[in-house]
Amino acid sequence: MLLQTFEHQVGPSKELVVVDGGMTEEVRETLRNFGARVVEPLAGWVLGDLYNLAVRHARGEYVIIGDEDDWSAPVRMEAQLERLQDAGADGCILNTVTMYDLPTGRAFESFKRPWEQTLLAKREVFSTFPYVGHSGHDTYAVNRFRKHRKVVELEGEELFIYVGTPSSHTGRQHWEQMFATSTQLSEPVATHLKEVLELHQTRGRELVRKFSSEYRRSGATPH
Repeated sequence: MLLQTFEHQVGPSKELVVVDGGMTEEVRETLRNFGARVVEPLAGWVLGDLYNLAVRHARGEYVIIGDEDDWSAPVRMEAQLERLQDAGADGCILNTVTMYDLPTGRAFESFKRPWEQTLLAKREVFSTFPYVGHSGHDTYAVNRFRKHRKVVELEGEELFIYVGTPSSHTGRQHWEQMFATSTQLSEPVATHLKEVLELHQTRGRELVRKFSSEYRRSGATPH
């Protein structure tokens, strides 16, 4: 879903930096042909290290870190950037999101809080307050951002779907705790969200096949 989400983001110029977490060479070549910058971490690096590596390789003034499982509306980056710039802030974070649970097909409107994985901020902020460790790395970093820099909030239930997967590193108990304090959405809404996610996954695969095919036809060498 990563390429599909990135491809459809509207607004200013953008770049995609992907940290190689063990992908195949074919996937690496496809990403490079798509225009992504693929960087490889050192052995033993934890999640916080991977986030910091991506930031170091970013060239833009602003950085937003994403997960391949989650979904963003096409206007998400534009909306957060506009909110940040209007407020003269260093960062913008969503304080509500929609959550979809793949194992059970349930959907929820989240409780109100800063959702760390939705932060868009100036690149120098990420560099000044790097991520640390693995579990809770983003919570710790964002709390430091908010303490020392101006970070504004934006309602994001229509901008971001936080997707719970069976293999999520946060664990099942973590998700159930979040669901217990959120508002469950109706079955028709959950079905619609499932269709949105499936459509993005399908188009994402089509996008990968398209660029793989173009790469093979061109005979280009990855850079």
